[in-house]
Amino acid sequence: MIVLTKLFRPRHFLVVAGIVLVTLGAAGAMRLLSSISSAALFNPPNWINWVHLAFGMLVFAAALVGSHALQNTMALGGGIIGTILGLSGLLLGSYAANRYSMPELADPSEHLAHLTVGALALWAWSNRELLA
Repeated sequence: MIVLTKLFRPRHFLVVAGIVLVTLGAAGAMRLLSSISSAALFNPPNWINWVHLAFGMLVFAAALVGSHALQNTMALGGGIIGTILGLSGLLLGSYAANRYSMPELADPSEHLAHLTVGALALWAWSNRELLA
């Protein structure tokens, strides 16, 4: 019997993450995101848009042609990095915003997005196929 929660594996996460990163990076680079909302999530520095675009292409390529081991490692890395970025932003964002005069760091939207990505990546990684 197939359990629905087991259907989301590292490859699936990487396909979705790659598409989302490429879309967000391209839309951000074309200045389309800022028209959606004033939240920090939709107004990253321009270099972040290019990082999202380039990394999204790499992630999508790994999902399509990468080995299971590479996909598992990338999902785990995404889980760790997303969780660290999200939690540190939620815990230290207000302090950093005041300390470095960057009010966008106090906005929790980006931190919650990173935390969500981290949780989804760890969920996918927990469903990885352990090949002998």
